[in-house]
Amino acid sequence: PGGHCLGTLDFNHMVHVDDKGKHASGELEPSSELPMHLEIYRQRPDINAVIHAHPPITTAFTLVGGSFSDPVLPEVILFFGDIPIAPYATPSTQKSAESIRTLIKTNDVIVLDHHGAVAVGDTLKDAYCKMEKLEQSAKILFAARQMGDIQPLSGEALSELESLKAKYNYKS
Repeated sequence: PGGHCLGTLDFNHMVHVDDKGKHASGELEPSSELPMHLEIYRQRPDINAVIHAHPPITTAFTLVGGSFSDPVLPEVILFFGDIPIAPYATPSTQKSAESIRTLIKTNDVIVLDHHGAVAVGDTLKDAYCKMEKLEQSAKILFAARQMGDIQPLSGEALSELESLKAKYNYKS
């Protein structure tokens, strides 16, 4: 729902809308980010849940032109591959939905320039876990950058990770 403290929400606060955005159930109003949510569902009929949040460290990376593309964290490589950053678009507008349209087709997690992130999954818990993993990765990268230059993984390590992805059928 829109306009409510996220820390106080529970299942009873959930808002359900149809594929056109028409309010189907729930007492509260849908989020103003509904156009972005609907666009994600249109582009990804394979997913059942979308989470949009403003994880602080992840969002801060976009404020300084940071990236999640460097091959440094095995869990990012295994579970996400490249984590794209969508170009800035004014929140709560159709432009915000358009900014992720192409990226969401091949990515379960997208960082939104100056605006947070979205994560999708088979279930709400799956999407939540992806968002949590994204923010944890941002915290690790932030701490590492405070300590000095980050050393990328070697080509051999990257090859081994690619083999693991294939072996365990990790989708990224």
